[in-house]
Amino acid sequence: MADHDVEYMENEKSILRSKLIKFGDDIKLLSEGLDKAKEAKSKCMQIIQNNNNKLSEAKLANQKRESIQQRINQLDDWLEELEVDLKSVGSTETDFDNLIIESETRLKDTEYKVESFRKDLSKLDIVKYVVSEEGVKSFIVNKLLELLNNKLLTYLRKLDSNSICLFNEYFEEEITNEKNKICSYFNFSGAERKSIDLACLFTFSDMRRMQGGVKYNLAIYDELFDSSFDEKGIELVTQILQERTEELDECSIVISHRKESIKAVTGEVIYIEKENGISRRVAYTEL
Repeated sequence: MADHDVEYMENEKSILRSKLIKFGDDIKLLSEGLDKAKEAKSKCMQIIQNNNNKLSEAKLANQKRESIQQRINQLDDWLEELEVDLKSVGSTETDFDNLIIESETRLKDTEYKVESFRKDLSKLDIVKYVVSEEGVKSFIVNKLLELLNNKLLTYLRKLDSNSICLFNEYFEEEITNEKNKICSYFNFSGAERKSIDLACLFTFSDMRRMQGGVKYNLAIYDELFDSSFDEKGIELVTQILQERTEELDECSIVISHRKESIKAVTGEVIYIEKENGISRRVAYTEL
């Protein structure tokens, strides 16, 4: 091969390397843009959900208003009938003066009762709304919902999950796959469901720690690595446990029956054997 051919080929290699680097940068920018778009879509879905809730509340309030209006119309009809009775009594002879007085007394009593019923109805409507699903419970849940969903999304990303799980104020989940289609929990594989389960577990643990008055620094996980997860999944879960240990000063104990799980250990190993129905701690020997 001539020297000028070698030089030409080296130049071509350099050009191709530059293009590869540029393509890599372009892919990174597109990935960041996709993440932002997904985040924006999630926010839009949340806004739509909130607006739907407000619409439901408005419909309920309108129904209550119509019911109250019907009751008021009925009472107004009774008042009109009483007024007609009063006019009829007033046009009769003086022998009916007692009847007039009695009717006026009934009218006042009825007006007083109507006003009392209106006040009671207003109070009952307020109480009904407060204790309903759309009342205080929904208000409190909505305050925590955004934080909970953000935490859940963070853990799903750490577990390299290809799904997004969101909860509404009634704690009804909505799971979308990598194609942004809503799927059932059972449409996913065992490892994918395990990722969703663990993300929910870590999320609710964080919410309990932030919102509750008691903090626990010990977490025990039984057979965490014994099913569904491959080596990569075990590594991701181990990283999360290590982060919780460092950031939250949390002691994590993982119980496993697979010797392969020892590879993921970052702390002390306690080896227990069961013999004749009795479990004993034995000395651990590295393989």
